[in-house]
Amino acid sequence: MRLFMVLTVVTLAACGGAPTTVNSPGAAGFDAMSGPQKMAFMKGTVAPEMKVEFQAFDGHDYAAFDCKTCHGAGASAGNFKMPNPDLPRLDVAHAFTKDRATHPKEMEFMQHEVQPRMAKMLGQPEHSAAHPDGFGCMDCHTAAQ
Repeated sequence: MRLFMVLTVVTLAACGGAPTTVNSPGAAGFDAMSGPQKMAFMKGTVAPEMKVEFQAFDGHDYAAFDCKTCHGAGASAGNFKMPNPDLPRLDVAHAFTKDRATHPKEMEFMQHEVQPRMAKMLGQPEHSAAHPDGFGCMDCHTAAQ
């Protein structure tokens, strides 16, 4: 039993301690969270929930869903800056007309599944005329030139 306790303590110390779970950004919002809180929230809530959503949408293209799916290759080096220029650039100037024409299923999925789910998890309203600072497409994507 003593050996088990020692091994448990050593394992936890090697892994940085017991995992911290953050289920919500709280009233202050995601931006007010500390770096470790944001990481715990993203790893413990956002990534698992969005992995289910993306894989249900397209299990083939999103079979390897992880931090890089949204944050790009920089995520491997700890760069989680958003919006991510590696994601598809969106036709904001023409109200997404070209995007809807060329990728209708993806645009529908993003608008009706991803955007509302992310807004809710982040404790923000969805982007709209009434909430221009709410969570929307341009929080993740950049605009096409």
